[in-house]
Amino acid sequence: MDAFDYQGTKSIVGIKIQLIDDDRAAYVSDPTHRLAILYDLIAPDITRFVHPPGVWNELRIVSDEGHVEYWLNGRKVLSFSHYEENFKKWIADSKYRNWTSFGLIPD
Repeated sequence: MDAFDYQGTKSIVGIKIQLIDDDRAAYVSDPTHRLAILYDLIAPDITRFVHPPGVWNELRIVSDEGHVEYWLNGRKVLSFSHYEENFKKWIADSKYRNWTSFGLIPD
């Protein structure tokens, strides 16, 4: 996998799903930093299916040829494609806008 250049440094960076205790983390007031979201890009408008403290949550990521799904406790909470216009807009509107090919490294 090739690294890309960001401000003079080589880095391999891609999208991530947030794993965090929404009730205890100080910075989850930003909706793009909550559990089971596309970190720092979007926060889907979903009903949260989060188990209470002391009960494990199950998170699953399905990725196939650029299409990605996030599942939380058996329910799909996010679905997107790396190649759709919405994804490109999320990147363009984010802090990652100057990162060449951010989120586009093949599966």
